[in-house]
Amino acid sequence: MPLLVTAHSTLGFIFGIQMGRPGWFSALQAPAFVVMAGVSGIGLLIIIAAILRQVLGAQEQLNEGVFRWLGSLLMILTVVYLYFMVVEWLTATYMGSEREVRTTMALLTGQYAWLYWLSVGSLAAAFGILVVTHLPVPIAVQLPVFLPRYARLTGSAALVVAVIIYIQTLPTTTTAALMPAAGASLWLPWVLLVLLLLFAVSILPEFRRNVIGSAVVSGILVNLAAIGKRVLIVVPSQTHGPLLPYPVGSYSPTWVEYSIIVGLFALGTLLYVLFIKVFPIMEIE
Repeated sequence: MPLLVTAHSTLGFIFGIQMGRPGWFSALQAPAFVVMAGVSGIGLLIIIAAILRQVLGAQEQLNEGVFRWLGSLLMILTVVYLYFMVVEWLTATYMGSEREVRTTMALLTGQYAWLYWLSVGSLAAAFGILVVTHLPVPIAVQLPVFLPRYARLTGSAALVVAVIIYIQTLPTTTTAALMPAAGASLWLPWVLLVLLLLFAVSILPEFRRNVIGSAVVSGILVNLAAIGKRVLIVVPSQTHGPLLPYPVGSYSPTWVEYSIIVGLFALGTLLYVLFIKVFPIMEIE
């Protein structure tokens, strides 16, 4: 815990005290870095514990209680980070400078909106999956949506319909791409949102019955969100936030950068596997 707080607070301060860089200058950078490190770290710990549970046959030591405890901690840290994000939205859009607003709008509705809202959706979905395991459902309520066979059927049907509607509204020619249908742009997001919510509600009973599975899915989602958020911390402030009279820029990673990231993940995995091959990862007598 001291290493978590000191290391990531220092990293947050590197960004947070640069007042000449809109999007970085914030007192929330240090605590946000600490909380996100806790979110991604616990999420990864859940994934590793689930893998070792199967590989080592440690079902008794790594039982559902362990995953429920880790999931509860992950749920709390996730909602804290979502709160930090809401505070940043309000501060930057309500009283931010012109450059601060430009950087924020690039995240909310501009060039980086797809990655931003995908990260927010991943965090919100992880929180929803984790919190549903703590919500009591009256046994007397026998709604079809809570029955396994109907839940799978309803969820699958909603997802298939959403995909079909989305594909049908995609532009088929260059002219259509430049002039999309005005009507589809208005109703499509709401229809897709309703169908996705129906899909989410339909699969919630599956997560209620599988505590370990829900924790693992949440761990994967928060780590995907962590990767997206770290990209969004670094890139938009350099393409949309300069105080000098530079035009708005753009950034797309090259294959070299992708290779470096994959190599870092591979190196971390290799070191971890070598460690558990030498030292006992589970407690011994």
